[in-house]
Parts: sequence; C-alpha cells; structure tokens
Amino acid sequence: MTSRAPSHDLPPLPAAVLGRMTIGGLDLWVLDEGHGALLYGGNKVRKLHGLLAHALRQGARDVVTFGAWGSHHVYATAVWGARVGLRTHAVWIRQPETPHVRAMAEASQAACASVQAVRSMAELPVVTAAVSARILAETGRAPAHLPPGGSSAEGTRGWVELGKALPGLLADAGFPSPDAVVVASGSGGTSAGLMASGLPVHAVRVGPRALTNGAWLRKLARSGGAEHLGPLTIQHGYRAGGYGRWDARTEEACAAGRAAGLPTETTYTAKSLACALDLTRDGRRVLYVQTASAVTPPPAPGLRRDLVDSLGLQPGS
Repeated sequence: MTSRAPSHDLPPLPAAVLGRMTIGGLDLWVLDEGHGALLYGGNKVRKLHGLLAHALRQGARDVVTFGAWGSHHVYATAVWGARVGLRTHAVWIRQPETPHVRAMAEASQAACASVQAVRSMAELPVVTAAVSARILAETGRAPAHLPPGGSSAEGTRGWVELGKALPGLLADAGFPSPDAVVVASGSGGTSAGLMASGLPVHAVRVGPRALTNGAWLRKLARSGGAEHLGPLTIQHGYRAGGYGRWDARTEEACAAGRAAGLPTETTYTAKSLACALDLTRDGRRVLYVQTASAVTPPPAPGLRRDLVDSLGLQPGS
C-alpha cells in the first residue's frame, strides 16, 4: 500500500492568542483557543494537526473515532478530515442533553460519513469492530483509529509545542509568571501538553478519573515530546456530578464567560472557568485556557431515529 504525504490543508498550529479580560468582575489572563478565523477552532485543532498527518502517512482514507454525542472532537475531526480527503466515522456514547449538545450532534451527523451510537460502554468495542470491518470490506483499506478527544502521542504533540513556548509568550505579553494555568481536562492531551511549560497546571477534571490523573497526564506529555514537566494539580471538585452534567456554579461561570464574549459551554469550559475564577478570588495570578471553538457549526437536520433511540432521547425533543 502506498502512503500519502500529509496535505498542506492539515489543521494549522495557530499562533497563541493571549490577552487580559474581565470575567465575572475579576481580572484574568486568557489563552484563547477559539480561533474564529479557522474552519473550526478550539483546542482540538492542535491535536488534529498530528493525528490526521499520522493517518495520512498510514495510507488511510477513513478514520474511526469516538466521543459523547455532543463531542467537539468528533465534529472537528469530520470537518478537518474532509479538508484532507479523510472520511470520518463516529461512534457515540451517551451524555446529558443540552441545546448545545443537540446542535453539535446534528452538525456531526451531517459532517460524518457514518455515525452509530451505543447504548452502553460494553457495546463500544463490538460496534467499533463492526464499523471497522464494514469500512475494510467496502474500501479494501483499514481505517485509522483516533482516540477519544484526540489524546495520543500524535495528538498531544501540538500542545507540547505550545507548552514549551508558553513562558516566553507570556513574558513577551508582559504577564508575570502565573500561579496557575487552568484548563479543562477530559481526555487529557491539552493539560498534558501544557505541563511542558514548566508552569503550575491545574487540570479541571470533567470526565473519568482514568483519563485525568497524574500518571496518565505525565505519560501523555512525555509521549508528545515533553522533557521537563511542571507541577500538576488535579481539580476534582468541579464535575457537578459527572461528564456533561452541570450545577449552579457551572451555570454562573457559563453566563460570566458568555457575557465576556467567550464561547463558554457547560461540559468543559464553564467548569474550568469556575475553577479559574475561584483561584483568582483567592489571590492567585491565573492564566485561563479557553478551549471552545469560536466557530459555530451550521444548522443541520435532526438526528436519525435509530440514533435517538440508542441515545435514550425523547423523539422530537
């Protein structure tokens, strides 16, 4: 099989956007990964640069990836994958519904070559194997597999590169060394890469402990090329009961972020922002890492009935 060189249309490694903002009446420095001028922004762009290049080098024409049904990673993979000639096939798992989650899912369904949903985590390996077998039978090529959230050696490398450059970027911007770099941590690649900065990283856990713990994050950072890692604090107290769930503190932070002009949502960024605001109130110098895309996906048709049933949603909701 002949492999193909990565396309120049790969997701870029964007320039860091740093600035001061008043959020909820407090002064924070913000590393904004929204990147509104791109095809689709957010922290997944730096991950997909390496992930899609790796898939192309393998000679793949299709990729299979996973995520909650409102996953930004799945949509970003489908959009940027199409730009370089890769078809995206998604396997979804359940998460609580919000209007934002529903809109992301509808956009992903429209952008992906195929989407399936599982009723339980036990079904995930079986369904994934079936999807991969179908693609191989139809195309004669095995698909590349991208991990949930894009957190692997290839996916973390772009964030390690930014992490290494971050102290110099902050100094150039006139920001004294922060007491805390605060970022949401789902699959862990973004927070792992930021550890390469040597600065104190506060990873705000929004998902399973297995994907946000010191051993896993350090392993990811080193696999992505980090050499010297800064101190790490795992913030467990902002999960609001589980992945995709929210509470009054989440809603308050979400409203404050949106009022400041940030594309804050309740699954990731409102929880990390709530932590950043609390640390600022305690007198810490905080750099808040804003990971949501500033680009809103276009409206798309409603979900297929089989997906509604598998996800346990109310028809027509």
